[in-house]
Amino acid sequence: MKLVLRFLKPYRRLCGLTILAMLLDVAGGLIVPRLTADMINIGIESGSLSFIILQCWRPLLRQARERCWEAGCVRICRQK
Repeated sequence: MKLVLRFLKPYRRLCGLTILAMLLDVAGGLIVPRLTADMINIGIESGSLSFIILQCWRPLLRQARERCWEAGCVRICRQK
């Protein structure tokens, strides 16, 4: 184990960013079913079409933001 950690030492920051990106990806994947349930439970029961539309746009914007962040990390990795 120490041998592997010795070789990873110069890449600590990139390893940390990779783990953070993976956590954000998993969190994003878990949020989608929750938002869908809210759209059904709140939006359809109350007949609020505006609530449903807002709930649809939020994950799309969040996903676009995450993709831009991941693209920035890829550029940083390629520069090294």
